[in-house]
Amino acid sequence: MYNRHSHLALKKNPLVKVSFILLLFISTPIIAQNPKTKTEAIQYINNYGGWALDRLPKKFKKDKEVVLEAIKSYALAIQFAHESLRQNKEVVTCAVIEDYKALEYADNMLKKDKQFILQVVMKNGRALEYADNTLKKDFDIVLSAVQENGFALEMADESMKKERKIVLTAVQEAGEALQFADKELKKDKEIVLEAVKNHGYALQFADKTLSKDREIVRAAVTHDFEWGYLLKFVDEEFRKDKEIVLLAVTKSGGNSLLYVEESLKNDKDIVMAAVHSYGNALKYASDSLKKDKEVVLTAIKSDRAGQNFFQYADESLKKDKEFVLAAVNVFGYALEFADENLKGDREVVMEAVKSVGYALYFSNESLKKDKEIVMEAVKRHGCALKNAHGTLKKDKEVVLNAVKNDGRALQFADESLKKDKDIVEAAILQNPEAIQFADPSLRKN
Repeated sequence: MYNRHSHLALKKNPLVKVSFILLLFISTPIIAQNPKTKTEAIQYINNYGGWALDRLPKKFKKDKEVVLEAIKSYALAIQFAHESLRQNKEVVTCAVIEDYKALEYADNMLKKDKQFILQVVMKNGRALEYADNTLKKDFDIVLSAVQENGFALEMADESMKKERKIVLTAVQEAGEALQFADKELKKDKEIVLEAVKNHGYALQFADKTLSKDREIVRAAVTHDFEWGYLLKFVDEEFRKDKEIVLLAVTKSGGNSLLYVEESLKNDKDIVMAAVHSYGNALKYASDSLKKDKEVVLTAIKSDRAGQNFFQYADESLKKDKEFVLAAVNVFGYALEFADENLKGDREVVMEAVKSVGYALYFSNESLKKDKEIVMEAVKRHGCALKNAHGTLKKDKEVVLNAVKNDGRALQFADESLKKDKDIVEAAILQNPEAIQFADPSLRKN
C-alpha cells in the first residue's frame, strides 16, 4: 500500500517515481489498467492506494466520490485531483484532517478564505503552515490553530508570537511550543510555568533567569517526560538542592543523578530513590554506594528491560557469593557480571537458571554439562537447550523437557532426536510450527 513515506521518497528522487509508476502499471491487472466505471476506479484505488489516483483517466479525477476514496488512504492524493475539487471545501477539509500538508495543494482561493481556514485549523492546527501569509497574522485564526496544536505557533507570523494570549494557549496545549515564542514572553513567569506544567522539558526554552525560579524548577522536574535529563537545564544551585534533586530522581527518573552535585551522589536517600526509579542510575552513584548491597540490589530489582544494572556494581560485590546469590535470585541474567569463579559455582548457577533459564549461557562450560542444571534451565525456558553441552542435546529426558516448555527448542536438539517420534510429537503439541525442525522423515508423516 502506498503511503506518505513513499511520497517523500518519490518527491526527492524522480527516477524512483518513474520506477514506481512503471511497477504500478505492470503489476495492475489488465482489466483495471483503464477503469471504465466509477466502481472500477474505486476498486483500483482500494487495491493500490491513494497514489493510484494519478494513474486514472481525467474524468475520475473530477469525480468527488473517487477522489474522497483516494484521500482516505493517502491524503496527499489531493494533488492529483482536478482543480475543481481542489477548490471544494469538503474535499480539502477531508484531506487536511488526515494530513495538514494536504492544504498545500488546495486552490489559492481557499488558502485566502478566512472562514474556511478558520474551520480547517480547528481540525488540524498545523495546516496554518499552508494558509495565505495574510492569515498567519490573523489573531482569531492563529489562536484557533494553537488551541488545536500548540506547535502551530511555529507557522504563525512573528507578530503573533508576541501575543501573550496566543503563546499562553499554545504552551498549555504543547509546552515545548515555548521555543517559538517571542524572547520577551520566554521571560514571562506565568507562560513558562504553564509550559513546564505541560512538559518539563520546555524549561530549556525559557529565559535563563527563570531556570533559577524554584516554583518553575519544581514544576518542571515533576513533569519531566524525558528520562530525567531535565536537571541539566536548571541553575547549578538546584543541582545541589536535596529537595529538588530528590524530587527529580523520584518523578523524572534515575538518570537525573547524572547532573547532580557530586556530594549528593553519595547521599543514600537520593541514590536509593534514583535506582528504585531506574536502575541505570547506579552508574552515576558514588563509588562507596556502588558497594552498598541494598542500593545495588534495588537497582537490579528495578530492571524491567534486561539491561543488567549489576554491571555498574563495585567489583567486590561481584565476587561476594552471598550477594550474587541474592542478585541472580531476583534477576538471573545478573550472572553475566558475576566474578568468573562464581560462574563456575554450581549453587550460584542453579539459582540463576531457576530465575531465567537463558542464564545458562553465562555459566562456566563445565556446568553446561551438568544435567540437573540444564534440566532446571530448560524447564524454565526450553530454548535454553541451545546453550547446553552437546552431550545433553542427545539426552532424551532433557530434550523432552525442553520441547514441552517450548516446541521451538527442537531446533537445538541433536539430529538423532529430531527423528524421535515422542519428542517431535511433544514439540508440535506445544507449538505446531516446531514441525519445521523435525527430521524430514517425520515431516512426511
